[in-house]
Amino acid sequence: MAAKNCTACHQIYGLGGFMGPDLTNVYSAAGKGPAYIKAFVQAGTNVMPAFNLSETELDQLVRFFERIDASGKADPKNFKRNLNGTIEYK
Repeated sequence: MAAKNCTACHQIYGLGGFMGPDLTNVYSAAGKGPAYIKAFVQAGTNVMPAFNLSETELDQLVRFFERIDASGKADPKNFKRNLNGTIEYK
């Protein structure tokens, strides 16, 4: 997570960036899980780049998400992104 700078955009336990969703419980979220995590990281989106990770690195990432998911639930923050780049908490 740190080497690829994921927390510049994503949060773990509500800590990190606010461009992407909190990933604390992505492992157990409905419709998510190991296959989803691997596919999403490999393919990317229009706002998140694809990452060229090895199968070993992908497995390690999935295990990381599994461990933090088992440690508790995040309290997702609600916020609004303003056009001027500021963020307002709701």
